[in-house]
Amino acid sequence: MGRGCTLTVTACSTESMDRFFSIDCDSSFRRGVERLIADGISRPQWCFIASDGETAVGRVGYLQPCIGELRIFGLALPQHDRDAGTKLLEESLGIMKHSGTARVTCQLHTDELPPYSELLCSQVGMRVVQEKVRFMRDCSVSGAIHQRLRFVSVREAGYELFIRTVRDVTRDTLDRTDAASVTELGEEQAATQYSEELSSIDNAREHWYLAYQGNEVTGLVVPQVLEPGVGAINYIGVVPEQRGRGYVGDLLYHGIGVLQARGCSQVIADIDSQNRPLENALVKGGFLAEKRILLFELCW
Repeated sequence: MGRGCTLTVTACSTESMDRFFSIDCDSSFRRGVERLIADGISRPQWCFIASDGETAVGRVGYLQPCIGELRIFGLALPQHDRDAGTKLLEESLGIMKHSGTARVTCQLHTDELPPYSELLCSQVGMRVVQEKVRFMRDCSVSGAIHQRLRFVSVREAGYELFIRTVRDVTRDTLDRTDAASVTELGEEQAATQYSEELSSIDNAREHWYLAYQGNEVTGLVVPQVLEPGVGAINYIGVVPEQRGRGYVGDLLYHGIGVLQARGCSQVIADIDSQNRPLENALVKGGFLAEKRILLFELCW
């Protein structure tokens, strides 16, 4: 089995988190993880290290974005040791299985991890439930200004109206995981769960917006800061009766402007590879496709 059989996999403590951060880590990643722990979304004991003697060679962390679900983050695998990667994931998943959650998800960025990563996720029982494409835009490039809609922050409009609008814009969605959540949970609960996940990323609801045409809600856009200088359009949608009028472009440009005002020089948008209308809007808005992302899921 090679070096993997000599490895040990251990859960971190508050005192040993420095070893978790010692592997392929920058300061923004560390700040992000510390915020997750401070907010109660993750814990030191949900962060695992694979060690060869005194040397940390791999890591994986888990966070809980909503009740019943865990999400893998910070996955770093040994480049040329698939057995070590298998041991890290199998043993950490075995421990996390007792956390009371029913599902684990993992977003695999295919250009950032070793070539065996996709096969490894399958070998530990995960299955691909969605393929995404990441689009990027340089915020220093100016775009068209759209003024057809009136924007009201969720802080002002109210969280209950936001939940109802999430429910409405998700109807007939082309996003496969959102569609699966609606089928599994129903419209109301799926909207609430998704909103909780957004809150776990960046809960500055004064920067989440509902869009109006006259007095009618047309759609919503949720631009969020991921790390200093980098933001994301993490949710965007138009209500069914207002689709086909190009309003997604208005929503998109408003979201970009919000992120520019919050100091972001780059904007990310991860979309389902089958969502052609949103892809067309992103390309028209100056976004470029950057990479492919696979979403894996394991249900217990």
